Amino acid sequence: MKLILFDIDGTLVRGQGQGRGALLAAMESVLPCEFPRTNNIAGKTDLQFLHECLEEALAPHELQTWIPQILERYMQILPERYTLDSGVFLLPGVRALLDHLTARSDALVGVLTGNIAAGARHKLELFELSAYFRVGAYGDEARYRRELPPLAVERARRIVGRNFAGKDIVIIGDTPNDIDCGRPVGARSLAVATGGDTAAELAEHEPDYLFETLADVDAVLAAVFAD
Repeated sequence: MKLILFDIDGTLVRGQGQGRGALLAAMESVLPCEFPRTNNIAGKTDLQFLHECLEEALAPHELQTWIPQILERYMQILPERYTLDSGVFLLPGVRALLDHLTARSDALVGVLTGNIAAGARHKLELFELSAYFRVGAYGDEARYRRELPPLAVERARRIVGRNFAGKDIVIIGDTPNDIDCGRPVGARSLAVATGGDTAAELAEHEPDYLFETLADVDAVLAAVFAD
């Protein structure tokens, strides 16, 4: 049995920066101080992004006070900005791939995302994807993406009573961090160039498999279930 964990932004869906914009807007409306707005969020958890933006402006104890307020405000702004009318779209092959995977008895499908859980839920429900995913690990549960796979693996074990390890775990994502995060648990990485990084840029990080898109469902399935 395979545990297949999908990133969300740039892998399942693609927007025009609405998520990052909503997070910056939340910070601007809550915080009493200035902060840099040039940090890249791709491949990072929301917590990592917040820490990188704010660690020079706020002391550690202040960060712990402000972050919950920022995230609460973020979840007020995100549904207003991240809408079907705002230009977000489902990426090629995604629904067909998820249909195939969830129809199999040898696959457990989940999300491994830098989004906080509430943000992930909004984005998935917008495209009616939530029902495909039985397990997840989220960007408000750890600061760094490498800390998320063990959380997802343990939750998967509780669901099916199986200890997933090594190449029984497949992480699908569009950034170098998606490729890297599964290495401590020996996971197989499947990179897809539908985010901000090109296939050539992703190839430099040596994923186990690399696709331009997920549109060739048969080829992606073959990679996922390869021995």
